[in-house]
Amino acid sequence: MAIVFSLIIYMICCVIFIAMDFLKDVEKALPVLADGGLILFPADEWWALGCDATNPEAAYKLLATGIQYAHPFLHLLVAEEKDILRFVPTPGIKIYDYLAGADKPSYAIYENVSGIAPVLLLEKDSMAIRQTSSRFCHNLLKRFRRPIMTIAAALPDDNAPGYFSDIPEELLRQADYAVQYRRSLKLIPRPSSIVRWHNDGTISIYLS
Repeated sequence: MAIVFSLIIYMICCVIFIAMDFLKDVEKALPVLADGGLILFPADEWWALGCDATNPEAAYKLLATGIQYAHPFLHLLVAEEKDILRFVPTPGIKIYDYLAGADKPSYAIYENVSGIAPVLLLEKDSMAIRQTSSRFCHNLLKRFRRPIMTIAAALPDDNAPGYFSDIPEELLRQADYAVQYRRSLKLIPRPSSIVRWHNDGTISIYLS
């Protein structure tokens, strides 16, 4: 019984330690994002550069880094499913049902997206949006209360970096704050699906 109790205490301490570890980074990243700066952080699948998606100056700064400007490398990161309604006028229940039933992480590309810096939008004012599954990102998004435009910290033709050490030096220099959390761990991308929600209510599957 004593061994079980000790294990429980140990696990609780580990959870608290991990939470406190990334909370320090959250506190440091928040003012950088609010001031229109760029952060380098562990996203759901890879290390990424991010900025306040509603700030045009921050958006231009992100695009000027020379990163891969295409779906799904560039996507809007939100904390919860309901946040999508802030940027997509009528997403429709069908897309929510599809995402809820997906057995792997999914990016959904929506058309006529609004509420973010226009320079970030692609054809038909489209943007890939992803609900984060990362505790760090969820905490950061909830505290920031704005969406974060996220893009893989990789130059064209390079793979998205799983290790912090894989990030090109020229991108490291352009970040105003680089998160310490998970630097020594590898982010392993899970196979993702990419779907597109059209204004007529239909769904096109890009990658399943």
